[in-house]
Amino acid sequence: TAAVFRPQVGSNLLMIGQQDESAMAIVLASLVSLAAQHDPAENAPGHRGVKFHLLDGSAVDAPYAGILDKVANVLPHSFQVAGPRDIAPVLSAIADEIERRQKSPGASGPAIYLFVYDLQRFRDLRKTDDDFSFSRRSEDKAPSPAKQFVTILKEGPNVRVHTIIWCDSLNNLNRTFERQMIREFDMRVLFQMSPADSSTLIDSPASGKL
Repeated sequence: TAAVFRPQVGSNLLMIGQQDESAMAIVLASLVSLAAQHDPAENAPGHRGVKFHLLDGSAVDAPYAGILDKVANVLPHSFQVAGPRDIAPVLSAIADEIERRQKSPGASGPAIYLFVYDLQRFRDLRKTDDDFSFSRRSEDKAPSPAKQFVTILKEGPNVRVHTIIWCDSLNNLNRTFERQMIREFDMRVLFQMSPADSSTLIDSPASGKL
């Protein structure tokens, strides 16, 4: 079984289910695997390098708290680790890079992987009630982290910016995204959950039998 990230719409990965340690194991395995396949961005011109951005929502008292920082310090690649309160500049920088690549189709740049561990702890990523509100041009504000996150998921894969997320339940996923956003994840890993939630995510109740 493998997850292959291609430069095409929907090339993101979603993990969902209440197995936090298993989800962390997959995140760590993914980081090491991707790092082994790409040179550090600083040492690889053009498209061959890679950068990692890690949004870590691990509980402070979790037995694996801080492990993503340890991995970042061991591997020679470019890592940026941020907690729930520090995500705005990370998402803004990624969204700006996506816009730059869209405006210059031939522009080179490293692959970028955004990992979000424990999505439900990132309140700033949740959809807001004013998503469909209107304002005068003079009242326009900078995009919120939630809107930038949606942009990254939708527009990123085409320019080699991919997102890997773990969320503990479908209910919490729906607090962050509109239901149709699930289509932005062509690759999905499900842990044990109710047959109804499994059917919603993969059109099969199979995860209810795990």
